[in-house]
Amino acid sequence: MSRGNRPTETSADVIQALADCYDLKARQVTDLVSYSSRNFAVEVEPQYSGKCIGDEAVQAGADAENCTERTAQKESSQKLVLKIFNSALCTERTLPKTRQQVRCSQFLRQRGFKCPLVIRTCHGEMFGCAASQSHTLLMTMLQGQQLGADQSRISSRVLFEVGALLACMHLTLKECDHRHLETDPCNPWALENMHLLLDYLHCIQDKDERLMLERIITKFHQISHDKLPKMEKGVIHGDFHDYNLIVDWEAADFRADDNTPPPQSPSQPPYFLEDARRSGILQKYGIIDFEEMSVSYPALELSRLIADMMIDCHQVALLDIGGHVLAGYTSVDSTPVEQFGICLFDTALACLAQYIVLSTSDYQGQEESNDYCLLGTEDSRAVLGRMVKVDSAEVCSAWGKVLTAYGFDSPFIV
Repeated sequence: MSRGNRPTETSADVIQALADCYDLKARQVTDLVSYSSRNFAVEVEPQYSGKCIGDEAVQAGADAENCTERTAQKESSQKLVLKIFNSALCTERTLPKTRQQVRCSQFLRQRGFKCPLVIRTCHGEMFGCAASQSHTLLMTMLQGQQLGADQSRISSRVLFEVGALLACMHLTLKECDHRHLETDPCNPWALENMHLLLDYLHCIQDKDERLMLERIITKFHQISHDKLPKMEKGVIHGDFHDYNLIVDWEAADFRADDNTPPPQSPSQPPYFLEDARRSGILQKYGIIDFEEMSVSYPALELSRLIADMMIDCHQVALLDIGGHVLAGYTSVDSTPVEQFGICLFDTALACLAQYIVLSTSDYQGQEESNDYCLLGTEDSRAVLGRMVKVDSAEVCSAWGKVLTAYGFDSPFIV
């Protein structure tokens, strides 16, 4: 969700970049909806010479340029994704962070997560170059569709599983090299920088809404000031939501009408990564878009996931949604839930406020019309309007009951 210049490349520019940087001949190019960078689905001729960053060589802290190469033809299809980065991600100051984010995605892939495989240029580099001199990244395309594309399938089971997936990712990333992944103190999308939103409130025209958002932001800022210094940091995805999760409904055993909880985890949680692998969760959901990866607080990302699911899940009672996500996360790691408690709810409200403020600001300030900036904004308003009327005790009760039904003790005390 970077705030630099969005690339302006056309399909013809993409075809040229594929030829020049990757020695690939494109059959078809499709512009995919995106926020700040640009993503193109490309279909290439079956035989090509592009090389990938080999899974076997990507170790914690390993230099991607020194990884063993193997042909991407092994990987599978001829369908790839070419990402053209927002200019803000590829300056002399920010490029090391962007490079490390790519390495982290491959680190996750090697450890069983379903992430796109990065394909090197024909010169062996991680990044190519587009017509505007913007950096490009070529990846395999994960089969399936965005989880949020069919919201009727987001059941309580799915909520539990994505919560568990997030916890697995956070635990795994503890082993990954986190150099260059410091949070930008000027990035208003970073939740620990929530106070910066006060400078963007002028874009909200309705006075009553503006005052409500200000109260939510101010309250969260106080919570973060009191709570976060006592909590452990770690590497987070930074943009983990249902539109950055890929599912193949045909291949996996998903059922749209399955609203029953998944089998209970062992009586002594957490059940850690091995059980998640055995249950297939890591391979059930593909993870994309690592441009916001940074060192931050896992509890904040967990809260943001709850906010996103409250927007997009319509098969589960609104007050219960957070409980199912928290149960999944707790089944792997209970620490953030126990430490942050009901502040997870206040943070989820702050996330909804953040979506409204920054998406409105970005839409008003863009040079070209990109309606994707407003994705979920009105739904965020609707959910926030309902949730600000709910007492914290009611939220504690609802989430606690769901956690208890899964066999976990509720940590929520008002």
